[in-house]
Amino acid sequence: MGPMAATTTESRITVAGEAVVDLVIQPDGDVTATLGGAPFNTARAAARLGAPVTFIGTLSTDRFGSLLAAQLEADGVHIASVRKDLPTTLAAAELDDAGAASYRFYIRRHLRTSARTRRYPMGRSRRLLHRWAWAGLAADGRHGAGHGEGGR
Repeated sequence: MGPMAATTTESRITVAGEAVVDLVIQPDGDVTATLGGAPFNTARAAARLGAPVTFIGTLSTDRFGSLLAAQLEADGVHIASVRKDLPTTLAAAELDDAGAASYRFYIRRHLRTSARTRRYPMGRSRRLLHRWAWAGLAADGRHGAGHGEGGR
């Protein structure tokens, strides 16, 4: 039996952000789908370590979204997410012969989460808020990484 999911009123950690499906593409063309996204993985890890965690993010109603929700629940994460009838965001990681990855993201804007535009019960008992991390390309084409929308 897996861990019990925290309730919204008892969660001490709130993680806000994306849950995606990573499509890892090997040089020989083999493709493996893996559930992921930094906030998704952060919420799961904290809950598996015994912390009461709430995940806030938009999840699709498609099969991938259902798999993402089921994995969060199995790991004991309370889900306070919006479900949308849009495709789950995909991250294609193409591996070269040396194992280095280059990424392409297939994102539906409606599945992005903004803590500023959505109201979720945060409560006074929160001790920590992890707000999504992202990696991608800057407008000028350089690789970059950041945290949250527009800043650190």
